[in-house]
Amino acid sequence: MASKGSVLSERDLLDVMGTLVSARSLARHFEKQVKDDPKIAEIVKLFPPPPGVIESIARCISDRGEVLDSGLTQT
Repeated sequence: MASKGSVLSERDLLDVMGTLVSARSLARHFEKQVKDDPKIAEIVKLFPPPPGVIESIARCISDRGEVLDSGLTQT
């Protein structure tokens, strides 16, 4: 939706964040397996996490899908 110029809802953003958190956890798991299978490191490098997206969503949207005032202003 976002790639087509649509606006993502709060719930959509939480879903994106959940997917990114899962991907980050999976990458960390694979990084521990690199010694046993070096090809895993090559695969993990193909999917670098976008920097700061998880933190930005968490700062702006609550776990209940509410927009937080704290994330709207930057100092």
